[in-house]
Amino acid sequence: MRSPSGDRHRWGAATVRLACRMIFRLKTAAGHLVLQRFIPDYEAIKATVSMLPCLTLDPSSQADKFCKIFTVGTIFPSIWWVLLHDPSNLNEGHTHHPMNDVTANLVIPGALLGAGDPPPFTLVNPDGQSPVVLVCDHASNVIPTALDQLGLGPEALSRHIAWDIGAARVARLLAARLDGPAVLAGYSRLVIDCNRSPGDPTSIAEVSDGTFIPGNRNLDDAAAESRLNEVFWPYHHAITQILAHRWRHGHGRAPALIAIHSFTPMLNGFRRPWQLGVLWNRDPRLALPVLARFRTDPELCVGDNEPYSGREVGFTMDTHGGAAGLPHVEIEIRQDLIADDAGCERWATVVGDALAAVLADQTLYRVQHY
Repeated sequence: MRSPSGDRHRWGAATVRLACRMIFRLKTAAGHLVLQRFIPDYEAIKATVSMLPCLTLDPSSQADKFCKIFTVGTIFPSIWWVLLHDPSNLNEGHTHHPMNDVTANLVIPGALLGAGDPPPFTLVNPDGQSPVVLVCDHASNVIPTALDQLGLGPEALSRHIAWDIGAARVARLLAARLDGPAVLAGYSRLVIDCNRSPGDPTSIAEVSDGTFIPGNRNLDDAAAESRLNEVFWPYHHAITQILAHRWRHGHGRAPALIAIHSFTPMLNGFRRPWQLGVLWNRDPRLALPVLARFRTDPELCVGDNEPYSGREVGFTMDTHGGAAGLPHVEIEIRQDLIADDAGCERWATVVGDALAAVLADQTLYRVQHY
């Protein structure tokens, strides 16, 4: 007669096999982390994970505990959160940077990312204690190796069409100033724009500011889905998880979400006069007081929903901020002002002074829908 425990273990093995085949194959350090974190004892599924020859298995018998977590519906965010939230458990699966950045070396096999490609996001200052999370949707101009630079040269990839120049550096400085974590996107907006709804024509642009993007022409569904699954969703899962963490450990305070972007000084022949822009949709709790703070300086030209409108563009803010009722705002800085380290430091101070003053209001940190 089969024992109930044996049935659970066999069901667990089947679940693991299905999840592994459908989602990803675990690689060395990350595989050890996942298995050791969720399955302290896993002899019962040794045969199942034998398809992962890079892993060394220890005897065990608690597959049923693992099965409650390791399902197709929960595996993806769970794995990313382990890599994000507890990097101390990794031996070689993360890289340290200034401010204890965490980059998860978990490669999801498919048509896009390879072993030599960087991760889809970086978490800066993960141990920040304030109820504030910063994000930078266009932090990088990196292109996955498989996409062959999208058919573009170095000059095109250095321009604003590929990334928000200076924004990542400012986000890092603000993470330190405000003592909050920051999530930085790992790939160019030309691969897939992390601030556009999936499927939107501007999500994977074929033309950007007059430049044709050969590698984005006539993509089939599989190619588009690989960019979503390997670049877009891991970044957004990271934002979701770090917001959840700050909320759980915020002593009852709902976290504030701040996006850092930069904009080109000239577009379509129009020279933009603004040095800063404050973008928002319906929630005024951060936007209006930040605007008021900026405007106390007569030397600043500040746009209210300029040069873009938060009512028209803002997948990240709407999805993670507005839908959850969290206070949120997007700050835009003109790129010629933050093209070098000195400029980044100066404007991080300007923005940081305004944000620090506004964020001192403890009545902000609650859920409110508009």
